[in-house]
Amino acid sequence: MGLGDIESVSQPALIPSFENFPMGKIFAGHHISYALEGSGYLYLWGRGYDKPKRADKCRQDGIRNIFCSGEESYVLTVAKTLYLILPT
Repeated sequence: MGLGDIESVSQPALIPSFENFPMGKIFAGHHISYALEGSGYLYLWGRGYDKPKRADKCRQDGIRNIFCSGEESYVLTVAKTLYLILPT
């Protein structure tokens, strides 16, 4: 959930890792979620990631869109590069 544990919560909770970052967009798949920060950094969390992790490689091309499916996700950049992200 991005909170550093696997406990379910019944109320909205601030993700401490994002407290000081202006978020632009949120994307969610079955097992992994993404946040696109206002200056273009992509963060991911969920299966395989206890806390949000920054995916620096995608930023260099400028992120245009993200598609999340069951097990994998795809990042399409402004430079028309397609990245595949698989949970670890």
